[in-house]
Amino acid sequence: MAAYTMYRGDTFYATGRVLDVTGANYDLTGAKMWMTAKEDKDDADVDAIFQVSSPASGIDFTSPTTGAFTIIVPNTETEVLTDQAILFYDIQIEDTDGNVFTINTGTITVLEDVTRTTV
Repeated sequence: MAAYTMYRGDTFYATGRVLDVTGANYDLTGAKMWMTAKEDKDDADVDAIFQVSSPASGIDFTSPTTGAFTIIVPNTETEVLTDQAILFYDIQIEDTDGNVFTINTGTITVLEDVTRTTV
């Protein structure tokens, strides 16, 4: 479980690596991944604050055979967040056999930013 902190209106960026139960790198080749963030865990996915996925919607497998990935949530998705919000998130993968695994869960604390204009 991981806790992140971010500023409202900033691009959210995180990297990670998936390991199997033995601690070895998990091969993500052909897999799918999602990160979903919600204000309430019971909200439907369509009501999520944001949801990004692989292969071309915010999650990139930077080294699939070693389980490495990068998550980028654009600032346009986070500028609508309220000050001091606490979001709940999870990251799930679906392997090539259709098995779904939750690989991480936690919270994202949203801090108030000062600058509210665009450059």
